[in-house]
Order: sequence, then C-alpha cells, then structure tokens
Amino acid sequence: MSWSMDLFMPGLSGIEVARELKKRHNPGSIIFLSVDDDASFVEAAQAIGAKGYVLTSSADRDLVPAIREALQGRFYHSPSLKCQEQQEEEQPRRTIPK
Repeated sequence: MSWSMDLFMPGLSGIEVARELKKRHNPGSIIFLSVDDDASFVEAAQAIGAKGYVLTSSADRDLVPAIREALQGRFYHSPSLKCQEQQEEEQPRRTIPK
C-alpha cells in the first residue's frame, strides 16, 4: 500500500500522519505531494521515513518515478527542488509542521 499526502492538512499535518502510520508498522510507502518547495520539509519527510516528496507543479512527470523509486526502497524528490544550501542563501528557514 502507498500513501500520498500533503504536509498541510486539516487536523493533523502530513508529518504527524506519517509518524502515526510508521508507529502502527504500516508496511506502505509514503510519498508527500506538496506545493511547498522548502528543502527543510523535504528533509523532514525523509527523516520520518517517507519515500518521496513531489511538487504538485510537477506531479504529472514526477509521481510515477517517485512510486517506482519507493518500490525499490529509495527516496525520490522532484528534481526542481533546490538543495538546502541554495535555499538558505535566498531565504530564512521555515517552520516544519509537527
């Protein structure tokens, strides 16, 4: 089973839902689908064991490769995402939803 969710949802955040799924030993892979291109969110998704982070703006070309990578146990992110160092030069770090 695979899960695709956004970071910002009513009630629990996507990060909280992902943590809860992992606690329950859900065997599925989690791929975040988000409009937010902040590298700290990508890092948070990877840190909790998600297998992907896809921008909604590129979902038409990135979602299938993300699923393929997740099935191989690898992490995928949209290629258009900037690395953390590039973002820190441009703007301050944002708060990750808990």
